[in-house]
Amino acid sequence: HAAMSGRGFISKGALALEGSSFPAIDDLEAELSFRGPNVVIERASAHADGGGKLVAQGAVTLEGGSVRAYDVELRTQRLRLKVPKWIETQSSGRLTLRGDAALPTLGGELRIHSARYSEDINWERLLPDLRRRTSALDSLDTDDEDVRFDVHLIADSGIVVENNVLDLEAKGDLFLTGTEERPGLKGGVQLIRGNATFRGNRYRIGRGAVDFVDTYRIMPVLDVEAETRVHDYDVTAHLSGAAQAPTIQLSSTPELSEIDIVSLLTFGFTQYEVRDAGGSAGVAGLEVVSAYTGLDKELKRVLPEAVRRSNVLALDELKLTSQFSMRAGASVPAVALGMEVNPGLLGLDGSRLRLQSTLVDATGAGTEQKVEWEKRFDNDVRLRLMWNSEDDGSCPSCANQWGDLGGDIWYRWEF
Repeated sequence: HAAMSGRGFISKGALALEGSSFPAIDDLEAELSFRGPNVVIERASAHADGGGKLVAQGAVTLEGGSVRAYDVELRTQRLRLKVPKWIETQSSGRLTLRGDAALPTLGGELRIHSARYSEDINWERLLPDLRRRTSALDSLDTDDEDVRFDVHLIADSGIVVENNVLDLEAKGDLFLTGTEERPGLKGGVQLIRGNATFRGNRYRIGRGAVDFVDTYRIMPVLDVEAETRVHDYDVTAHLSGAAQAPTIQLSSTPELSEIDIVSLLTFGFTQYEVRDAGGSAGVAGLEVVSAYTGLDKELKRVLPEAVRRSNVLALDELKLTSQFSMRAGASVPAVALGMEVNPGLLGLDGSRLRLQSTLVDATGAGTEQKVEWEKRFDNDVRLRLMWNSEDDGSCPSCANQWGDLGGDIWYRWEF
């Protein structure tokens, strides 16, 4: 067995760990001693890329030409890290790297001066992405893990989220856990101040707490209450539960039903306001108001991005109209959605799909829907299939809970 003895010095050195979240360092000054299989760091100091100062001491145990174990302590001042990679932090404190080189533990305590998340949030992809991360972690090969985390993180303020949806600051007491492949957080974050923007409405976040409970995942559990004012209504939204499947409770002053609050937040009106508009202006009035005020464009804005950008279904109609209600025995306001089916979809090119739903629940039994599909085979023949959620009552013995299905065939004969 070979043994080492002696001393060594490093001056103006540099070090970069490939594939590591730890920043590269330069201006490295170190005094080393060699004792048997151990390389002892008597003292070492350096500057980190992006800012920050490091001071280290400890020992690295070798076996042959490779590292067998670590026992190193590192003190940091204003060190910038990205762990996890989508959050940039600046912190000071003490870190230790101890244990077998195959899977050492990075421990210690850091005081967070700032932590910033600035990536834009896409609501349509957020929940699928969270669920995808969860399933990806379940199938992750843990043989690729190189370091285990056990770092206490303290932030009296300075946790900032600033993007297209959120503008907030929080404080927290957390533990970074898991590994570099499966980082986790345990502990809690409390809101200091905050605002949010959703569907064109700005909310003041009056109360907010986020708990982290998973050792190998960063999966927040929410308890957030936000308030906004739309027209003459004060609306409160309470989000609770796991971020990948949150529960949302809505209330308002003056009091509205939850479906009316959703309509108010999404479209800017309640079903009763639409009912009054329909009664006073009629069908033409609703369609004129929709086109003149740009409400048809506002309606399109709330559609999922995948529908708006679809290459298969070309959306060309979305407007307020009216629909005869079998239950109410009168015309009531409705929203209509129409689209052309583009070529290449199961031979359905040259066809059109139209969906229509009442906006007013006239009897308390729910809204009424209507679906039409029309196919042009050539210039002379057209086929149309229709489905209504309510039976028209023309065949009492045929009435059923599945609604009313029918069809038409047109043939044009020129002479």
